[in-house]
Amino acid sequence: MIKTAISYKEFRQRKLRKIVLAADIGGTNTRLGAYAVAKKPLLLFKQKTPTQSQHQLTKFINNFNELIREVYQTTPTTAGIACAGIPNKNRVYITNAGFELDLTQLSRACKLKRCVLLNDFEALGHALPLLTSKERLTIQPGTTKKKEGPIGIIGAGTGLGHAMLFPEKKGYIVKGSEGGHSAIGIRTITQARVAAFLIATHRTPQGVPDREDVLSGRGILNLYAFARKRERKGSYLNQRRIHRSEKPASLIFDLAEQKKDKACNRAVELFLEFYGMEAANLALQIKATGGIFITGGIAQKHAHLFKGTVFHKGYLTGRKKDADITLFLRSVPVSVVTHPEPGLFGAAVAATRS
Repeated sequence: MIKTAISYKEFRQRKLRKIVLAADIGGTNTRLGAYAVAKKPLLLFKQKTPTQSQHQLTKFINNFNELIREVYQTTPTTAGIACAGIPNKNRVYITNAGFELDLTQLSRACKLKRCVLLNDFEALGHALPLLTSKERLTIQPGTTKKKEGPIGIIGAGTGLGHAMLFPEKKGYIVKGSEGGHSAIGIRTITQARVAAFLIATHRTPQGVPDREDVLSGRGILNLYAFARKRERKGSYLNQRRIHRSEKPASLIFDLAEQKKDKACNRAVELFLEFYGMEAANLALQIKATGGIFITGGIAQKHAHLFKGTVFHKGYLTGRKKDADITLFLRSVPVSVVTHPEPGLFGAAVAATRS
């Protein structure tokens, strides 16, 4: 038996009639959710599987829809599909997963009459206006009075994603972005040394390092390698543990929080500095008076680290001589999204509005 938020009886008592399918297809994992259509979509149940291929995804969705039918006596015909990639009409290449998703074929195979295809961070943009104060952690309250202004979203996970929300009469226009693949920004000598190290050790086949070469799961491994090989920090025993681990990035964060390895401490410190700088860049690019929201698996698991001085140091790095810019950056509200599945929820919101 699967665990559901409400029973079929309660589903009928609440006069909920329609269910939409939401999918969040990342470079590592795919999550599916069954959402009852309401003013704020209600999650009934969800499942997760590794992202592998379109064939595997089709089978996963069909099995999931069959579970929905067994429990709630109805099957979704509308879906919101959020993908880690750039949608091009009805196709999208799943970044970091290595296959192209054909939405037309998927819809036909899964008997879906209507599908909304969107970038995963675009889905986050649809979710953000509906999140409560309990579903985010304030890092910097800000002082701006223009709370309805542009909003920036940034998140490191398998890769690095961005999205922007621009206010309009009926809410927000959501724009996805692939800014994580743009060239790395450098504001300190240490950051320049990191970039030079990545190029010298062939960790950036594209030449100049991308932003996600330092801000992602792969990025934290690159920063750890820099701390070990260039700054001669950390222990050999922990290095072996990390290399053998199935989740090396998580282990680096764990060892850093436990203060058990200087290379891990340094890697996380550099990671937070780069993250702060990237958040400031986005705030300046769109004049984010509505706030900057940090999301992604890394931020969710280690949200408390963003309240420390290292992130703020990166956020204001190199700005001391420009009082107006510093004043603006301090005025922007900055928060970490703590909702467990914001991308999945956003895909459901997009589906209900289609």
